[in-house]
Amino acid sequence: MKCLNPFCEYIKTRVINSRKTEKGKKILRRRHCPKCNERYTSIEVLAYFGYPNAQKRALLNLFMIA
Repeated sequence: MKCLNPFCEYIKTRVINSRKTEKGKKILRRRHCPKCNERYTSIEVLAYFGYPNAQKRALLNLFMIA
């Protein structure tokens, strides 16, 4: 994940801590940027759209990124 500091924007941040919340629907990750030494928390929402096929899921992820 890219650093959230607008002056840094380093591409690779490190995950320090990770935990699930709200019955496993969200993941809180504590991140650290080695370039600017900032720490922040990111919230990731798990989404599954009912595609059992891994290729269809991968294709869906490509569309979500774009």
